[in-house]
Amino acid sequence: MRVKFELMGCCDCLLLVANGEVPHDDNGELEAGMRATLKPDEIHHLCCGDSERDDEFSWTPCECCGSRLGGSRHHMVVLEEGA
Repeated sequence: MRVKFELMGCCDCLLLVANGEVPHDDNGELEAGMRATLKPDEIHHLCCGDSERDDEFSWTPCECCGSRLGGSRHHMVVLEEGA
């Protein structure tokens, strides 16, 4: 597996990813709240990333759900199969 792309997510999204509870419907589509930047096949490969790259506080919107609330942002990665 290798990193396909990286993103920074809020603590709510981090908890969903860490617990394997990323909300999606029966068709594999993300439910309201999670951004459509992740395709259905990428949702299942979204993982917690390098905690050394976390931001303690940021006003940057969450790249998972789009929340504009200030707070911590956590490094996450989408993995893909490959060399």
